[in-house]
Amino acid sequence: MADHVGRLAANYWLPLFGAWALACSVDRRDLRLGQGDDTPDAGSSTSPSAGGELGLGGTSSAASSPNVDGGAAGAGPEPGPTGGSSPSPPLPPLVNGCADLDSDMVADCTVTLVKNPSFKSDVASWTAVDMAMLAWDPQNALADTPSGCALLTAKGTTDIDGSAPFRASQCVTVPPNQIIIAWANALVGSPAGAADPAQAELEVSLFDAEDCTGQPTAQFFTPPSGASSWAIIQAGTLSGPSTASASVALVGLKPYRAEELSVCFDNVMVKAKVPPP
Repeated sequence: MADHVGRLAANYWLPLFGAWALACSVDRRDLRLGQGDDTPDAGSSTSPSAGGELGLGGTSSAASSPNVDGGAAGAGPEPGPTGGSSPSPPLPPLVNGCADLDSDMVADCTVTLVKNPSFKSDVASWTAVDMAMLAWDPQNALADTPSGCALLTAKGTTDIDGSAPFRASQCVTVPPNQIIIAWANALVGSPAGAADPAQAELEVSLFDAEDCTGQPTAQFFTPPSGASSWAIIQAGTLSGPSTASASVALVGLKPYRAEELSVCFDNVMVKAKVPPP
């Protein structure tokens, strides 16, 4: 329990300037216990866009033509990361047809490090693990139609008190000694047979190997969101001097005795930026 609270605190209170805290290496393949500490939207912003309220507003440089497949290099310096989630309405406007979750007036799809970030027509480049199932769904967080979301589902109840994580992930190249921040839209379905809500979060694990193999050297997690309307989830940390890759995971937390899990993710944005001096 103390370790989990410590991890969340590290995500909430990463400083906006000065030294950056490096997240601890944690293996999250076990069951998530202590559901009571995972309060949905803890440390959240009530602003229309999580970026502006949480000190993530960036440069106002013009965006290039959007690339719906993502995979571009990270953008320039901005104020640094802090964890958070924000209730959905209203979500930020589109920039050149793409999401702008960090509110810097640059289309996220032109700078995100992940492939297929907005799930325009499928869930290609993402792989379900932990006995999770991943499928394309026509629900869409923003007005960038035609588009959809990545629907993460799992069935079957668990007998251990706590919540079980289910994931879909991809491995991406990330630079060393830079701030790595992840954003996404998330929509959580109400699970049948459970008193507690399901939750959604992003999990980013940093590796020195180029293909996300070996033990992670650091990890960070967005605060879990149980919002039943589209919300923004976000967190970040500093990569190490030898960091070469990152596993970016869409995570659904299925509560104790829930019969099924249903979480949609959209507009996954992972950005690398140079720390402030």
